[in-house]
Amino acid sequence: MKNPGIVFMALLMTINLCGCRIHFNSSGGTEKDAVSARIVESSKEETDEELLRRAETARIGNPWGETQSMSVAEEWAGLSFTPPAEEIELEDKRLIKLTTYRYMEGIIEALYMDEDYKLVVRKSNDKQGMELAGDYSSYPSETEEIIEGLTVHCLGDGETINLAYYDTSDGHFSIGFYSGEEGLTKADLSGIVSGIK
Repeated sequence: MKNPGIVFMALLMTINLCGCRIHFNSSGGTEKDAVSARIVESSKEETDEELLRRAETARIGNPWGETQSMSVAEEWAGLSFTPPAEEIELEDKRLIKLTTYRYMEGIIEALYMDEDYKLVVRKSNDKQGMELAGDYSSYPSETEEIIEGLTVHCLGDGETINLAYYDTSDGHFSIGFYSGEEGLTKADLSGIVSGIK
């Protein structure tokens, strides 16, 4: 037998997630609009498992904003940032281009992307390391390199670097390069780090 309390709570959660409201009048009854009535009617036919499955698949909205304007991104993030360059030439002669800026409160990102790669350069005044990078992948190699006088934590396959992060007096930075199995060379990473302000 189904527990009516669980069914009722799951139903309320489902209605809330849909953004629907049931209005109660002063006599204790409800005044349902057509949408609420359809949701309540269809929910009566669902099992507890179906309601819980639907509630588990609800998603939180994307916290990132996106813009082509660095000044807009800086204003929304609440910090200043200078990305490495509009275009970066890698050691293998690939030219990667800045496509957009993304931001959320306290973090700003320069995104370089095409169908073969994604380079993500982030800055924050409070988040650091892998938390700033948002990359919790397991890499076989983790080293520290001195680049431009900074201690840079590098993760990759031992030959190339997929994720790097470091701190300066101006903030915390992360660099992620995603191109299948490929990563950045130390020379590539040095060029990127030297261009970030």
